[in-house]
Amino acid sequence: MVRQYRNGTETRMDYEQYLYGRTARDASHRATQVSHHGRIGSLAFGGALALGIVAVIAVFGGTIGEDAANAAKLRSIAIYDYGRIVAEERGIIIADTKFEFGIWNEEVILIDECMTPDSSRFWPLAGYAPGGPQPSFDKQPVRDWMVASGWKDGDAAPVLPADVAAATTERYLTAYRMLTGQELPS
Repeated sequence: MVRQYRNGTETRMDYEQYLYGRTARDASHRATQVSHHGRIGSLAFGGALALGIVAVIAVFGGTIGEDAANAAKLRSIAIYDYGRIVAEERGIIIADTKFEFGIWNEEVILIDECMTPDSSRFWPLAGYAPGGPQPSFDKQPVRDWMVASGWKDGDAAPVLPADVAAATTERYLTAYRMLTGQELPS
C-alpha cells in the first residue's frame, strides 16, 4: 500500500503513536498529506498489523528475497506517483492505494487491478480540507455502514442495504466520469 494522506485504519490504530509520534485520537492530522519520505506502505500478513514500507523489505526478504521486495516497493511508488498526477489533473486525490504483485519468470509483476475506487481512497480535490473526514469517490459508504452495523472482520458477511450499494455505485461512476471524461458504456 502506498499512502500519501493519513486516513483510514491508521488514524484508528494504536500504531499511529509509533509511526507519527502522536496518539491515534489526534484527529487534527487526519487527511493531512505525508511527505514523500514519510509515506507508509502496509501489508496485511496473516492478520498482522500493517508494517512500514521499510519493514516490507524485511518481511518479504525472508519470503521472496530482498531484491524482489525492493522492486515491489519501488514499482508501487512509481505507479502511485503516475496515477496520483493523472488523477489530480482530473480533480481527484488518491489518498492511498494498494497493489498486488507476484513473481513470474523471476520478475516482479503487477497481478491485480490498481488505482481503482475499490483498491484506493479517492477524494475530490475541490473542497479538500485536512483535519477530518473527506468526501470520497470510493467504497467509503460500505466501510461506514460496516462499522456502524457492528460487523467485525471474521464475522459472516451481512447483506448490504440497497441504498448503501447504490451510493457506492454512484461514487464509482462519478470517479470513472472524472478520470475518463466519459460515461461508462452500458
